Formats: sequence, structure tokens, C-alpha cells
Amino acid sequence: MTEPSIVTEGRIESSVEALLRAESWDELTVKVVMRKLEQGEELAEGTLKPHKKLVKEAVDAMMKKIMTEREAQTSAEAAATEAEKPPEPTAPEADNAMDTAEATAPAEASEAPAASEEPAPEDEAPRKKKQKVIEEPDDEPDDEPAAKEEAPAEEEAKEEEEEAEEEEEEDPDAAQTVGKPTHKADGKVFYQKMIKDDKELAVGQDVYLENDMDIPYVARLQQIFTYSFAPKEVYFNARWYYRVNDVHEYAEMAGAKGKVEWEGDELAVEPSELFFSMHMDENHSDTILRATVVHLVDDSPTSAMWSQLSQHQYMAWRAYDNKSVYSLSELPSKKLRDAYQLERKRTKGSAPVRDKKPEKPRVVIAEGPLSRDELRSTWLSRKHIEVWHETDQFVKVVTNTLVRSGLTVNGKRTFFVGKVVGLKRASQPYKLGKKVVDIALQVRTHNGVRLTGIDTLSNQAPSDAELDALRIPLEPTDVRKKIYKLETAMRDASDLFEEEELRWRAEAAERQAEAQAERQRAAELAQEERDRKERDREELQQRAARKSQGNEEQWWLKFQKTDKGDKEREMAKWKARLLRFEKIASSSAADGERDNARRLAEQAQQKIASLEAQAEAGDPMEADAE
Repeated sequence: MTEPSIVTEGRIESSVEALLRAESWDELTVKVVMRKLEQGEELAEGTLKPHKKLVKEAVDAMMKKIMTEREAQTSAEAAATEAEKPPEPTAPEADNAMDTAEATAPAEASEAPAASEEPAPEDEAPRKKKQKVIEEPDDEPDDEPAAKEEAPAEEEAKEEEEEAEEEEEEDPDAAQTVGKPTHKADGKVFYQKMIKDDKELAVGQDVYLENDMDIPYVARLQQIFTYSFAPKEVYFNARWYYRVNDVHEYAEMAGAKGKVEWEGDELAVEPSELFFSMHMDENHSDTILRATVVHLVDDSPTSAMWSQLSQHQYMAWRAYDNKSVYSLSELPSKKLRDAYQLERKRTKGSAPVRDKKPEKPRVVIAEGPLSRDELRSTWLSRKHIEVWHETDQFVKVVTNTLVRSGLTVNGKRTFFVGKVVGLKRASQPYKLGKKVVDIALQVRTHNGVRLTGIDTLSNQAPSDAELDALRIPLEPTDVRKKIYKLETAMRDASDLFEEEELRWRAEAAERQAEAQAERQRAAELAQEERDRKERDREELQQRAARKSQGNEEQWWLKFQKTDKGDKEREMAKWKARLLRFEKIASSSAADGERDNARRLAEQAQQKIASLEAQAEAGDPMEADAE
């Protein structure tokens, strides 16, 4: 939803001015003005209701402006009329005029009936009216128009106040901000929370938004604010979640030739699935229907996770951006990753959706070196790769796993461990079981990347020595994510593998989980010890600072009151001030306090330099303290 184009201060002022100059003020109220503006701009009825205060201010200001212009015009016309009046006749001229009047009296008397039948010249009537305005400025008839113009303004102000009170009573469910403002910017006042329909909503909350359709929009609150000219109207900025139809629609608008695909196939979704997006805009709080919840998940959810969602819960594990869809764990740009991490932090603490009875635990440790068991959990045997080769998940599963490949050097069979980084066509086809294939694995070792056929791989797990010889960069977080993805893939395709092999995988996962839990406990204990030592160190520093402050900032009070002592006392006082201000400037967390402390420290340094210069020059006059 977007604001109508008329809802700007400049546009409203110009529209109000045109209306007041064209309409009679006796029939205008703020409600009438708002209705006429909406009709003139072809807006829906009630569009300007949230901006009633702004319209009222524009009406009051424009009335004063027009009244001032009219008064100035009346005064100018009166001055022009005064200038057009003939000069008063002198005494001789007056006598001659009287003689002439007496001589012509009979003639005029005879012509009087004819003159009475004709109307007075048009230029005489205005002259008399204007002359009256000049000679009698306080005459009551002339003041009536101004009074009539001022009266509607006063009555209108009272009427608007009453209407405002009525409107507040008529809309008890309107959203209201909660708490103190967090900051102000660009004519907006920002808050952390608001109340809508007796429910508290905060930044980071997911909500339904009305759209005149059966299925409402879903968005996440990014900012809650009011405009300075309409403090009771609550707005918000929202980040939109897309449904699958939105993904295809926006991709088509962006120039996509066909529908969006996922890993080469048609984009399939669950009924409760949404897509993360970078689409954000401003909306009025009236559009909020109710709160909802969108769970953000890094990896593809299992069927059990989808089944746990209630009616007003959703999951988003993919994002739409620039005609494509990406997993939230593999976003292509820093802008997308930063936006996703921001939303993850806002939802920190909420219970994630997980499998009710996972067959294998998902354990991901954020820090710590990789263990040998973890490396073995990313290893794939030859028989497993042969099974995956028959599926459409082959590339996805095999990439970033470890393999144990054999070489024959001087007639001796040796093995090495490497990481699969891709696939290529082999230089020559080779037999794999009963089939002939031409696929070669790109395997990275410390000697570089080499092509390895699947037929050269071993079914025996790597030894400790072979794993220790693996000297390629491995990111622990990425490896642990791959372990979970590999276990999930094998669990979903359990019918392809032998029961014994699955049991071996489960036992390895249990050993890995136990080792990781032990390392986690050790890490927590070590962190607690570091925290304790840090607290002790901070306490010692605070004690030393308090002791130092008492000794260094107050020792100058011990000086005896003598001529020499007074000078040294003042020098010590300014040095103590300098020390205090420097401490504040280096330790305060408030920008204003630091700037003020730096300024006072500079003044103290200047004072100390002045006192030292006077002492060297032998000036008997004492420096004036600031």
C-alpha cells in the first residue's frame, strides 16, 4: 500500500488555496474541505482522514493569508480613490462658484425633473462609497464583512476540536505506539512497539496484511513510526514474504523467460512455505489483520517439521532475488546475507521447528577444530557413490564430501584422501559395475586438483594417518553443515542402502555427538573461567581507578595558603581537572559527554600552559580561573 500523491504538505496547501479562493467560506468546514479535495483528486472517501490535522492547519493558514491580501487590496483601492478627488477651491474661486450657482439656479431648477429621471453617473457612486471608507474607517457597515470572515474561522476551530474528539471516540481500535520514541529522522518519530486490537506488536514481528483477497499478505515489521504532523496515525515499514505465485510474477516482471526453477526442476513448495525477499515498503497500521509466525530455517525442512506447523505458522528456507531462488544457507550476495542475519537475530530465542523424533541428532558446533570422526562423517565409500550415481541427487550429494582414492606407484598400491569439488567428463569411458560411465570426480588435495574415476575409490574408511595428511583448507562450519545434509539425504533415501550400513552411520553419528558434547562442555567451562578472570580484573582496575582518583584529584587541597602555595595549589587543581576530563573522554560511551570532556581538557591544558609560562617569566600576577 502506498500513500496517495496529494498527501504532502505542499500539495495539500496548494489544493486548499485553490478551494478557498473559489468557494464561499460560509459553507466550508474542514470536513467539507477534505471531501472536496478527495473528490477533486479522485481519491476514495476517507483517504485524507489520517491527515485531518494537516488539512486544518493548511485551511487556517490560507484563510489568514487571503484575508491579509483582501485587506491590502481594499487599502490600495481607497488610496487610489483619495488621489482621484479634485482639490478644494480657494476663497475667490469659491465666491465665483457661488455667483455662478445663483445665476444658473433657475436653469437647473427647470432641468431638475429631467435629471431626476436619469441615473447618477457610474463614476460618482463608487467615489462616494470609497470616500466614506476613508473618512469613516470605523463605521459599522464597513466592519461587517471582516467580522463575517473571522467568525467562521473561530466557529470552525471549535467545530474541528469537537469533531476530533468525536473521531477519537469513534475509532477506539486504532493502533497506538508504546513507550518512548527510539529516535527521530526525516519528519518521523520511531518506536519499538505498538498496540493494535489490544495486541502488542514489536519490530521483528510477523503479521498478516489485508489485500482484499482470500489469502492475506505476510510481512515482517521493520520500523514503527508516526509522522510529526500526524502523531496519532501509526505507520510501519515491512519486509514482504513471497508466496510461490509472487515469485513467478516478480520474475516475469523482471524479464524472466519462463517460470522460476529450483535445481533444474519446477519450483515445488509446501502449502505453508514462504520465500524471504528484499522487498520493503511503508504501510498504515490499519492494514494489519493479526500477528503470525514465520520460522526461518537454513536447510530444507523435513516432512515432520512441516507437520508441526499450526494454522498461522509458516516456514521460509529459501529466498527470492533477481529472478532466482536460493537457499538461505547459500545466499549469493552480501546484501541478502546481511538482511537474513538481521532477521535471524530479531527472532533469536523463539523455538525453532524441528523433527519430533529425529533418527539422527543434528549437532552443529560454532567453533572448535574438526575431529577425525567429523571428517569420516563426510566421507563417501565407492558403493555409496555408485548408488547415488543412479539418482538425480548425485551432484548435490557428492560435492564437498571426502573420498579415499587409490594409486599404483612403482607397483605398490597407495591411497590418499581428497575433497570432491566438482565433476567432469573423463578422458576415456570406464566400467562401473555392469555399466560404462564417463564421469570423473574433481578431487582436491594439497598437491592440487586431480581427476579421479569412481572405479578407483575405496570402500574402506580413511585411517587416522590419512586424515592427518589431508592438508587443505576446511571451514568447520561448512563441514558440519555438510555432515547434516549428507545424513538427511541418506535418511530420506534409506531404501537404497543396506541396513547394516545405516546402522554404522548411526553409530558414527552418536560417537560424533558425544565427542562434540564433551568439547562443548569443556569450551563452556573454559569460557566461564575466562569470564571470572575478566570480572576479577575489571574489579581490580575499578578499585585502582577509585584509589588513584582520590589521591590525584584531591591532593592539591592539602596546600598551605601562602603566595607560593596558592600558585602551586591552582596549578595542581588544573592538572587534576585535566586528568579527570581525559579519563571521561577516553572511557565514556556517550558521544556528547566525550566531546564535552575533550573540550574541557583542552581548556585545562591551555590554563596549565599559561600558568607555567607565568611561572617561568616571574609574573607576580595570578592567572584568572575560568
